[in-house]
Amino acid sequence: MRVTVLEVIQRSAEFLARKGVESPRLQIELLLAHVLHLPRLKLYLDFERTLTAAELESVRELVKRRGNREPLQHILGSTCFCGLEIQVNGQVLVPRPETELLAERAWQFLSARPPASSTALDFGTGSGCIAVALAVRCLSARIHAVDISPEAIGVARENAAFHRVSDRIRFHLGDGFAALPPGLSFDLIVANPPYIPSSELDALAPEVRDYDPRPALDGGADGLDFFRRLAAEGAKHLLPTGLLMAELGDGQAERVGEKFLQHNWVVENVEADYSVAIKGGVPLRGEVTISGAKNAVLPIMAATLLTAEPCVIRRVPDLSDVVFMGQILVSLGAKVKSDRDTLTVQAAKIKGVGDYELIRKMRGSICILGPLIGRLRRASVSLPGGCVIGPRPIDLHLKGLSQLGAQITIEGGYIRARAPRLAGGDVFLGGRAGPTVLGTANVMMAAALAGGVTTIESAACEPEVVDLANFLSAMGARIVGAGSPTITITGVKELHGAEHEVIPDRIEAATFAIAAAATNGEITLLDVRPDHMHAVLDKLRESGVKVERRSSTLTVKRGGRLKAVDITTLPYAGFPTDVQAQMMVLTTLASGISIITERIFESRFMHVSELARLGAEIAIEGPSAIVKGGRPLSGAPVMASDLRASAALVLAGLVAKGTTLVKRIYHLDRGYERIDNKLKKLGARIERVEES
Repeated sequence: MRVTVLEVIQRSAEFLARKGVESPRLQIELLLAHVLHLPRLKLYLDFERTLTAAELESVRELVKRRGNREPLQHILGSTCFCGLEIQVNGQVLVPRPETELLAERAWQFLSARPPASSTALDFGTGSGCIAVALAVRCLSARIHAVDISPEAIGVARENAAFHRVSDRIRFHLGDGFAALPPGLSFDLIVANPPYIPSSELDALAPEVRDYDPRPALDGGADGLDFFRRLAAEGAKHLLPTGLLMAELGDGQAERVGEKFLQHNWVVENVEADYSVAIKGGVPLRGEVTISGAKNAVLPIMAATLLTAEPCVIRRVPDLSDVVFMGQILVSLGAKVKSDRDTLTVQAAKIKGVGDYELIRKMRGSICILGPLIGRLRRASVSLPGGCVIGPRPIDLHLKGLSQLGAQITIEGGYIRARAPRLAGGDVFLGGRAGPTVLGTANVMMAAALAGGVTTIESAACEPEVVDLANFLSAMGARIVGAGSPTITITGVKELHGAEHEVIPDRIEAATFAIAAAATNGEITLLDVRPDHMHAVLDKLRESGVKVERRSSTLTVKRGGRLKAVDITTLPYAGFPTDVQAQMMVLTTLASGISIITERIFESRFMHVSELARLGAEIAIEGPSAIVKGGRPLSGAPVMASDLRASAALVLAGLVAKGTTLVKRIYHLDRGYERIDNKLKKLGARIERVEES
């Protein structure tokens, strides 16, 4: 009997749906692509292909296994973890999204340690996913991994070999710390332990209960057996400045803390985070005022370090990143006063040391480096943290400052710079992904107080760079060419205080514009700069969205059926990478196939797997995401991985049928000022829910 690809997909999806499998269409497409040895995209291009009898039998067998709730990852033999392909089977846990966040925090901690000596232990490594992710990203760290299961160690070794980091990870087979060589200590111990109470195991989803290894799930009567042992034995294997990170079950943080305190550990619980619960299906209507730009205000706040006189900054958004930057300025000796959306900063006497505990919280804090070198001729600044969206090296920052005369070394996780003489020069800031925005800002701020003339070639052209240049000019700096690839700065002896109003946030404006189109509503954006949004507005119009511009307002509504589009992220004035995730949500609603290519950050597709949980059909092919749109989204719990992914998942929840719970939205508060309140005023059914 002749059976086509499309018929197999339709029949199998109906079967899996009856069996209670989530996202049945996505799952059968992945299984079919596996059997046919094709990228999932090719299925869309050849729906009329006829399957051979052998192919059809293979598909039937795999669909039957999935219908029996065998995990898809076991059937395919692998899963995606932190952007890496990780082999899994019934001998190891399938990594969860929560564990990706644990790996992210571990990487951020290790990246700030002395590169030549940092050591980490993945305790209970299982598939080796955490150890491999750390080895791939922390090239100088020494990674150890221990597990009691020989089968798990075998899988972990295979994953290390696949990613070519076998020489960077030492595996230990045995019962916990007893398997380690005597005297071995670590900067970091990271663990995803068994923490489920024995009585709750039978209530787990069939994919977990029946297929994951029970010893990796069973935490004993109260779920805390592992933590008792870890508290009793772990301290002697942790260096004095080291850290232990572990994933906990719901409601366990306080009780785990008590166990550790009994053994004289210093315990710090991660502060409560929030989720947002969204009931989709409501068209958004009304007006929304766009806040000041996060990416502009942070370097402007840093620039206040260049003068001893007071500076006043207006239209400052109420964001956690702004709070962190204010704390950094205070730690350096500045006085910071906040009055609603106005900040007054006076850095009369400052020191040149930027502390790790503050700077680790966000990547943008690196922009204090240029002002400190310019004003003090010295700086010691911790390497920064940030989102898990791929490597964002600061080598161009250091290269540019070095060309002005700064002598720079990296020691103990700190950038240490001295500049007995800071002189202007020619600086080239072009990188693999284009110019660096914060690198341009750092060099521009240092050059403002350098002797002579500095010319920055391949400078970033973003409006946020222009806004910083305008603030510096108001302080007395002499800057020409901001907004073009060539910026010329003539150094002056000193700068004075100034007042400045921050530009509107073009990324927030784009997010609300997409929200209007996605929900089939109509939103008027107030206090925007349409001239900063040409690439986004062009793609919206190409998608079939109507955009009306009047001075500093934009009215956005859907103009009919949404159309598929192709998008490539590029440096300004190209399509911004910070709008890629949000636009991907819109393309899931458009008929046809859209292709979104990411040219700025390597790992900025982590939201794809979460959108798939809502029913989106997206395939990753190298730097491109292929989106097959036109199918409705359905609400489900999803996990945010970075700032713009958080916004994209909220947008998806606004259009999905049913309720979507977006977890771990602390990133969202970094870049959007009270976005849930703004959405409520537009008619969204959205509530913030506190979680431990």
